[in-house]
Amino acid sequence: MELTNLEWQELFEEQKGSGKSQEKFCKAKGINPGAFRNRKTRLKGVKLKRADKAPFIRAQVLPPVINKAIAMNLDPKWVAELILHLQAGGAR
Repeated sequence: MELTNLEWQELFEEQKGSGKSQEKFCKAKGINPGAFRNRKTRLKGVKLKRADKAPFIRAQVLPPVINKAIAMNLDPKWVAELILHLQAGGAR
């Protein structure tokens, strides 16, 4: 996955604040140290354009949830028992 200029610059700041050498930081993050150095040199002094800041947002796919309306004529005791069962992890 290709990183944006903003993501690279955030990594540079994170590395600087970590106290780790570039080599150790890159190894911990799974980044090629040569790519890290090259991108850092290339972006040195570059001001970010608005398009570089957030053209997309990262999303995480979550498991589906029940998205149904509950009928108003359900027995309240049954609903309470269902809620307790779900809270106890019974839906797994």
